[in-house]
Amino acid sequence: PYDQTAYLLTEQRFLNPSSKLKSFNNRAHSIIDHGQVDHLEDLYKVLDVLQEDKKTIVRHLNKEIQKRTKRTVTAAFYDVTTYSFESRSVSEYKDFGLSKDHKVNEVQVVLGLVMDENGIPIDYELFAGNTSEFETMVPLIKKIKNTYHLKQLIVVADRGLNCAENLFALKEIGCDFVIAQKFKNSAAEIKAQILDPDNWEEFICKDDGEGENLN
Repeated sequence: PYDQTAYLLTEQRFLNPSSKLKSFNNRAHSIIDHGQVDHLEDLYKVLDVLQEDKKTIVRHLNKEIQKRTKRTVTAAFYDVTTYSFESRSVSEYKDFGLSKDHKVNEVQVVLGLVMDENGIPIDYELFAGNTSEFETMVPLIKKIKNTYHLKQLIVVADRGLNCAENLFALKEIGCDFVIAQKFKNSAAEIKAQILDPDNWEEFICKDDGEGENLN
């Protein structure tokens, strides 16, 4: 029962995020009848089907979000993290890499996530656990820009994604960017530019989204 099993996983992820085993055991406490979901293996099997349908599901969700929020994507907030497994078995995606949780003895996968200006996810991508986070941003941003035909897009990310290769690649695909830079590691001339009062403007963003320059 694909629909019921997928619904159960979604319901439990919202109400009581936990393991697949606990989600399966909690099915009897739901206000929805999950009687057809009678094997724990169904929860794992449906994950493969959901992965196959990922592209369609994500596009449908974005279409519905667009209807309800009048979303205009002009900025993409990107971040990357890792998810580890209690395992040392390497597979297609699971591999050893630089763990955000310092779990160096466990295999992991790398997840890249893009959100809009309201903090609502647009899309995500899984990468092999040994993938450098530097290599994750541009492919996903390029995919989103092409999929949703975005002419103007400003990419916002932390300094963990800041490298010359990424910045040049973003410009090549037509994106601007706001990416953090560690001040003390900057060149002297860059520090001087940052500290020069003539390079700063006072700006207020009003409740209606309009801006006002105070200079």
